This record gives sequence, C-alpha cells and structure tokens, in this order.
Amino acid sequence: MKPSPFWRMWLIAVSIGMVIFGLVMILFIQTAPLSSLTALIDLTFWPTGDVSSGAAQFQKWVYAAWGATIVGFGVLTTFVTLNAFARGDKWGRDALISGIASWYLLDTLVSALSAVWPNVILNTVIALLVAPPLIATWKSFESRVIEPPAAA
Repeated sequence: MKPSPFWRMWLIAVSIGMVIFGLVMILFIQTAPLSSLTALIDLTFWPTGDVSSGAAQFQKWVYAAWGATIVGFGVLTTFVTLNAFARGDKWGRDALISGIASWYLLDTLVSALSAVWPNVILNTVIALLVAPPLIATWKSFESRVIEPPAAA
C-alpha cells in the first residue's frame, strides 16, 4: 500500500520549505528579516554584542554553508519523497527516518552543548513538521515487499 497523497504532499511541502529557507540563508542572512535569528546566535558567542570584522566575515561564510547544507538536505528529502516514499518502498521511509533522526540528534546535541538555543528550537520545529507524516504512514510500508529483478 502506498502512503496517502496528503502525507506525501506534507513531506514535499516541508522539504521545499527547507530548500527555500536554505536559499534565503545564503542570499539574505545579513539583512533585516533574518537579523533577529543571527542576533540571537551572536549573543551566545559575543554577549557584549561586539562582533569583530573577521568574525562577521566568518559568520557570512558559515551561514551560507549552513544554508547550502539545508538546501541539499531539502532537495534530497524532496526526491526521496517523490520517488521511493511515494511508491511505498520501505527503504524510502527508512532513508527519510534515519537521515532526519541522525541530523536531528547530532545537530541538536551539538547546538544544546554550545547553548545555541535558537538552532535547538529550529531543529525541533522541523522535526515536529516531518514526524506526523512518517508516523501516520508507517504501516503503509509494512506490507510492501519489493521483488528482486528477474534474471535476464
């Protein structure tokens, strides 16, 4: 049985949202709409608000690299969702779950240990957005058996 179109579209929407957010980080991280996010992170490392020019240049690069990683992860989850997950292939569900779980656990742990609470919150929001479709469709994958290709 294939997962319902509703949950597939939910996952695709979250994945595309990640792509858009990553692109916004790359292109607009040092602009007014995102300054509140960077200001919260800055307070963790520069409590006085005094960010040197070298650190500001590093931030520009690291936020762009972070955004590019989010774009790549969003593209990957979109394609897995549109293909293997949509067909009901168990490996598609397992790939999404293992990729998202490993990202969430590692990134959130490192962020919490570094007291970067805005990232902990952002990660948790994303995890809470992808969890419902993965939970709701879990049994859709249980009965699906993929036959090996026939010998030529």
